[in-house]
Amino acid sequence: MNSVNGALPNSLVTIDLEITCPDTLDTLSIDGFRFALAYNTAVLELSGVFDNGLKENCQWSFDFVHFSLDRMEPPDMVLEVVAEAASDSSSGGAECFQSNKHTITLEFNTKDDTSLCSISTTVDFYWRYCHDNIIWTKDHDTALLA
Repeated sequence: MNSVNGALPNSLVTIDLEITCPDTLDTLSIDGFRFALAYNTAVLELSGVFDNGLKENCQWSFDFVHFSLDRMEPPDMVLEVVAEAASDSSSGGAECFQSNKHTITLEFNTKDDTSLCSISTTVDFYWRYCHDNIIWTKDHDTALLA
C-alpha cells in the first residue's frame, strides 16, 4: 500500500488513504468502509488517525482500534478503521463522502533509532476475515479492496 523509505529517526510520516472509482462508477454511492492495515512497530508508532471531515462534516460514524498480532515477525500490529454513513440522508450521508478528497489520514512517528535508517517498511492491507478491507453502498453491495 505505502512504503516508508529513508525517513529520519523520530520524524512524522503521513499516509493519505483515498478511495477512487473508475469513471464508469462515478455515481456509486459509497455508504461505508472497513480497512485493516498492518504495520511494523519496531519502526513505526501510530500517532494519529484522522477522518478528514467524515464525522464532523458528513455525520458518518467513524471508529478505529489497533491490536497486536502476537507474533515475532513484522507486521506485528493491525489498525482497523470502520466508517459508515448516517442513515438519515439529510445529514450528508454517502453524497458527502464523494466530496471528501482523502478518506482517512494516518500519522506515524518513526522510532528514534539511527540503526533503523536503512530499513524500508510498509503499511499494507491485512486480511483476517472476509469482511476486512471492503467498501459498501446504500444498496448493500460490497466490494473487496485490492
